[in-house]
Amino acid sequence: ADLDGMKLINLSNHPEADFQPDISDNATKVTFASERNKKSDIYLVNLKKSKPKNLVNFSNDKVSWDYFPKISGNGKNVVYVKEDARQSIRLKETESPYEEKILEEHSNYWYMSPEINRDGTRVVWSRAKKQESTAEKNIFLADVVTGDKFEISDGKNSERPSISANGEYICWLEGSFIGGEYKIKV
Repeated sequence: ADLDGMKLINLSNHPEADFQPDISDNATKVTFASERNKKSDIYLVNLKKSKPKNLVNFSNDKVSWDYFPKISGNGKNVVYVKEDARQSIRLKETESPYEEKILEEHSNYWYMSPEINRDGTRVVWSRAKKQESTAEKNIFLADVVTGDKFEISDGKNSERPSISANGEYICWLEGSFIGGEYKIKV
């Protein structure tokens, strides 16, 4: 919705499920997950062209799914979770040559809630071991430029990270959903 002109635009306009939209800071690009090809692919829409293009396509891969696409504020990168035999956090460029980086990959973890800062240089996410009954989650940060990765949280049940536009601050929830004792950490 263009709030200045009150113009509504149907970006997806497709009978299959489209979900998890995210928009760049300057409102030129939108990314979303879609099941158009009977798999969860990632689509990108340039609002000036307003026709979705398939940015991450796993329709020929019977076991892969993609979730949680988040676009950087400048619209140049999309971070997402790929789910198959080996879970991974991936970063894909939205402009040619559409390079992709694997920020972390492992068969024993679930990855959730990735977020990316404005210029696409830092990514945060939560990670939980698949085999643990408590599914304790931890927060991780990746520096896309250097390739460094850090665990940010201190081993408690930490989830739903958010990163500041300049990438200097991270906040997240820590605690227990069952006990309702969440704290916000920065």
